[in-house]
Amino acid sequence: QNSLQDIVLTYVNRLKEPFASEVMDQLRDSLQAGYFVYSQKSDRIYYRIFVPQTILIEYSDVASDHVHTILRLLAEPPFTDYGGYVDHSG
Repeated sequence: QNSLQDIVLTYVNRLKEPFASEVMDQLRDSLQAGYFVYSQKSDRIYYRIFVPQTILIEYSDVASDHVHTILRLLAEPPFTDYGGYVDHSG
């Protein structure tokens, strides 16, 4: 559990303060409700941390010199990185 929190903290700390601290405060209580998936094939590593309606983190070592990472905040505003719905119907 501590290692999981350390990984999440590494990603969240890339956000600007004080927002990063506010996001981490909201996450601490919900991390136990999340999922951690890890896969390793040869020297390639993939992991995903998913806490429903809170956060999604993915790490994919796609080549020896190429890594993909994402952080998505899935909670309600202001703890989301997705924009609000825009009605283009009229």
